[in-house]
Amino acid sequence: MFSTPEEVRIALIQNRLARLSLESNNPTPKDIEFQRELREMNAHQYEEFKKQWPTLDVENAQKEFESAVKAGLLEIHRFEIMGAENIGASQLAGTFQQSMEKIADEFAGVIMHTVSDSRTGRVLTRSGHR
Repeated sequence: MFSTPEEVRIALIQNRLARLSLESNNPTPKDIEFQRELREMNAHQYEEFKKQWPTLDVENAQKEFESAVKAGLLEIHRFEIMGAENIGASQLAGTFQQSMEKIADEFAGVIMHTVSDSRTGRVLTRSGHR
């Protein structure tokens, strides 16, 4: 990822400046230009993604995904640990491995809870039968 602590520091500063620019209530011309460039970059990345997987119908997949969430068939889990762990800062502090272990522990806990919950794993066919 980053080869030196200095690269991590620079990336964190750039990230913070970008976030401030995007969240600005009174954007400057420089902020507006940054937002335009970001939209262009995202559009380019999306097109590259579609080129890599030409048979993947991204738009339809998103609709199906949203339908599953609305129907209660799919739950999006926000990991609490991600609100507390700053991966970039942990790299600087030399605690990256401990941060990754905390994230893995929470992930494993969520998986174990989901697997052991009798309400999960019930899949219905289109006809409504299990």
